[in-house]
Amino acid sequence: GFMAAFAESVGAVLLVAGALTPPSAALIAVTMAVAVFVRHAADPFALKELASLYLCASILFVLKGAGAYSVDALLSRKTGSQS
Repeated sequence: GFMAAFAESVGAVLLVAGALTPPSAALIAVTMAVAVFVRHAADPFALKELASLYLCASILFVLKGAGAYSVDALLSRKTGSQS
């Protein structure tokens, strides 16, 4: 319970800011995967649709990373590293 609350609160704030995007999106993806495949396993699709959407969106952020106007991009420009 604590880890889910942590992932959904702190992870969401980091994701919105674009800071530590892949790790924070991974935390959210794990939480949403548990919600879809464990908590709502027996429910009809209409009840697990929102959690499925959040799962897909967080997987996209894990794979794609942050955008050009994110904290991650700003930090990588300042340190000179390429991502």
